[in-house]
Amino acid sequence: MKIRCSSLPRIMACPASIETPEMEIDTSGDDAALGRAIHEVMAVISMTGIAPDSLENTAEKHGVSIRDLERGVGKARALWSKIAPSIEVGAVEKKMLAKFSSFDLTGHADLVGWSDGAPLILDWKTGHRESAAYYQLAGYAVLADPDIEFAGPVKIVLAHTELGIIDVREIAPDERRQLIFDVTKIINAEKRSYSPGPSCEYCPRKSECPARNEMLQSAGRDIAALAGAPETAITPARLAALWPQRCALKKAVDEYDRQCRLAVAEHGAISGPDGMELATEAGSRSTVEYRPEILEKYVADVGDVRATVSRRDIEDAVKSAAPPRQKGKMVAACFQELDAAGAIIRSEFEKLVWRKKHDGN
Repeated sequence: MKIRCSSLPRIMACPASIETPEMEIDTSGDDAALGRAIHEVMAVISMTGIAPDSLENTAEKHGVSIRDLERGVGKARALWSKIAPSIEVGAVEKKMLAKFSSFDLTGHADLVGWSDGAPLILDWKTGHRESAAYYQLAGYAVLADPDIEFAGPVKIVLAHTELGIIDVREIAPDERRQLIFDVTKIINAEKRSYSPGPSCEYCPRKSECPARNEMLQSAGRDIAALAGAPETAITPARLAALWPQRCALKKAVDEYDRQCRLAVAEHGAISGPDGMELATEAGSRSTVEYRPEILEKYVADVGDVRATVSRRDIEDAVKSAAPPRQKGKMVAACFQELDAAGAIIRSEFEKLVWRKKHDGN
């Protein structure tokens, strides 16, 4: 049986999901394409120490904006300049495999090397949120030292390019042995339990899982009961008891939204009851690059502002430092200066809307 490091969090949370075939994760989309492009460029830089003269060919290959790629690579290089002095690089973009008695563990490492004599794996994270599941990282550590020959901890370095964060995790020998033992125990168990929750999103059996379906039905009954009986006491204990159902419902709603987008994309606006329709409309979002030379004029401590932030983050920081009756003026001046410097990145997207039916539909 082959098990990917990326599937370990799901398997450890829900042992029964190990019985399913591995699901091919859809990695399409602009954010994923940009991430792959940044990974490709940083593999060259971290292995050779030489940056490409131009990123145009890489941007064209992955179908991403040259400006977005230059910005992303710039942030990655800033982190790499802090990481590189303490790392001896062994390989980049390496497919890894470790064979055990009951299973084969596989994974893909952005960089494999050593730091102070300890095995090390570097993982570039190009998204806008911190994401690091313990069991996936423990799996990487096992791949770096499958025979548990190294007596010290294996280092896993997470480089969050958009957040400007370097997070170093250390996985001790006992933790690596425990992971191998736990996975082997799950594989050899006569009966495996279902534990539906957030990991259901990545399970190919989620639509047929009896435990998940029962949880969704139970959640629906609970919500209906609460909505129809306002006198029902919602105690702290009751709120805590509903949390697993909330996680499952959220994943179900996310899947519902995805199906709605696909249906509208294929058929156009879809008529609903009471003269309403489900359709898409253009939306826009913006993020702000970290420009300390500008932000330090308006905020008390630029360290409070991360590498890529929302407008609200900067507004709050500026308002907290602004003199009385000057908050709005200072916020406007800050954003005007950031915009003039090209630090505000705007993007458009299609959003689902429930609206009155347009004439002619």
